[in-house]
Amino acid sequence: MLEPAAALRVEAGEVVRRAGATGLPTGRPQHGAAGGLHVGRRRGGGIEFAEHRDYAPGDDLRHLDWRAYARRDRLLVKRFEAEVHTDVWLVLDGSASMALVEPAVSGGEPVDKLHRFRVLALAIGLATVAGGDAIGLDVPAADGPATSLPPRGGSAATRTLGDALLQVRGAGEPGLPSWRPRGRGAVLALTDGLAPADAVVAPLAAARRAGAEVTLVHGLHPREIAFDFESVMTLRCEETGDERIFDPRRMQDEAAMMMQAHCRALRFAAESAGVRYVFADLGGDLAAPLRELLASAGQGRRSA
Repeated sequence: MLEPAAALRVEAGEVVRRAGATGLPTGRPQHGAAGGLHVGRRRGGGIEFAEHRDYAPGDDLRHLDWRAYARRDRLLVKRFEAEVHTDVWLVLDGSASMALVEPAVSGGEPVDKLHRFRVLALAIGLATVAGGDAIGLDVPAADGPATSLPPRGGSAATRTLGDALLQVRGAGEPGLPSWRPRGRGAVLALTDGLAPADAVVAPLAAARRAGAEVTLVHGLHPREIAFDFESVMTLRCEETGDERIFDPRRMQDEAAMMMQAHCRALRFAAESAGVRYVFADLGGDLAAPLRELLASAGQGRRSA
């Protein structure tokens, strides 16, 4: 039987394989070391054409565009985008609401909400490192960062990431609203979003304004999506201590509609702030949200 860390890596690797992930592209120009998959903010000796400028004495003659000279009778120099590596920060919600373990449907296998987030987070990390980028992790608490790993590349980074994800237990109030941006690069926040939409999005919007490319990965347990419970029960919020009697015969449709409205509000708040939104049904195939992350991340890249 595999150790937990090895089992998590195998499960995440399978998600990466099904998603066909070979790297995590980003849409905005990035700061970072040369040689990566991302459009850099530097102009110069890159490989992707950006623009022309007038020739000046001392310019590399190899960059003269003779075809443009023939058309315009002006000496023009090609400028290129440098493609760079970047830092990718995973920001994982470690609050009590993440620790939900329930069957997806009547009689089905239990879905461990936090474990599914761990798998998705490590799959993102594997895809990131495969593209030559560095992966870091923040697990914020309401009173400040509870866990923080600086971005690193290579297989050692994903092993460290997997070990750190296994230490996240799901306790306390949501920490994401208290998270503070960490420079530029890319930020992927993974959360169940069970807090006011504006509070969830506010720190991500701040990171976006600071120059980071930001994605909100909003995941829910299947029970939270459909409220598919069989009998009357007491629902308790582990973060606030509030309790409420829930009768699925009378309240299921209303509760499901309220959750759908919350999801729409969260998506609207994110996209209004320039933050990408990706939804993950944690009872389904996690390759689907990973593929969406790869597709949405690539939309802003400059084509050659």
